[in-house]
Amino acid sequence: MPSGNFHFLADNFESFFEQAHKAENFLQEDAEACAIFCRKALEEMVIWMFDTDRNLDVIYDDDENTLNALMHKPGFVRLVGNTLFTDINAIRRTGNNAVHFSKKKISFKDAYTCIINLHAFSQWLVSYYGDKLQSEPFDIKKIGVKANEEITQLAEIKLKEVVTETPTGIEYHSPSEALTRELYIDLLLMEAGWDVNSIDTKSEYLLKHSASGTDRADYVLFGADGKALAVVEAKKTKVDGRDKGLKQASRYADALEKEFGSRPILFASNGFEHYIWDDLNYPPREVQGFYSEEDLETLINRRIIATPIADQAVDKTIAGRYYQIESI
Repeated sequence: MPSGNFHFLADNFESFFEQAHKAENFLQEDAEACAIFCRKALEEMVIWMFDTDRNLDVIYDDDENTLNALMHKPGFVRLVGNTLFTDINAIRRTGNNAVHFSKKKISFKDAYTCIINLHAFSQWLVSYYGDKLQSEPFDIKKIGVKANEEITQLAEIKLKEVVTETPTGIEYHSPSEALTRELYIDLLLMEAGWDVNSIDTKSEYLLKHSASGTDRADYVLFGADGKALAVVEAKKTKVDGRDKGLKQASRYADALEKEFGSRPILFASNGFEHYIWDDLNYPPREVQGFYSEEDLETLINRRIIATPIADQAVDKTIAGRYYQIESI
């Protein structure tokens, strides 16, 4: 019997097993390689689904045959559902970053999240297209990794049984919604140019000037001058990120303003919905991701250079008549 967590693929899906098994074996040795092989295995599985399942769109154009294009086909999204789509899209994006962002390392935790999500997708695929339900949770002990503090902490996270049978068919559950949420936030920060746990991006930042003096902000983003540009509050998916997240971020911004002398921009995110708030000027609004260092500096500088409209002088060479001046 093949070893590892993907043994159930070996009989009928041998090519999938080879790629998934490679990813699993690279988990501790090379997190970047693990993420790349996770994406490669995912791509093979998704292409197989389009070649096999007549209910999915027929692909005629090579431009439509990319993993991103296939995964975003409406029929595919309907088939796998939003929860599973979210989990496997994290694999795709992490694998892409592993290839294209060489200066930003993929962490062991990132790779672990990818491998458990790939394992979950593999179980769903075999259960949906096969004749036997696969639902055994991923077990890190099966791949013989050497124990350390990080691995011990991750191994203590109880993973859900991802596939259950219901009267209407099989139902998918994310193995760890919390890990996937954290990965999405890290991915979005990376794509905006921030490197988590570097000098300019601190997670679990101690707020010395908070009411208790022991509060920690999930993320604080710093500018070149060492001052806080933004604070990011991460909330659970089921929690209202806009109201509760921004309210908490506002308290953390108070502490950062006391520490650095300027008020940062506020972000709140549950990994899938993201809000920004410059609470000195504008109401909160939903955004697609985080801002780069340059964009945040621009927002903060606008507070300094902005002049009230009522104080602006009318250019009488353009509108010099009395009724024009009055209307302006």
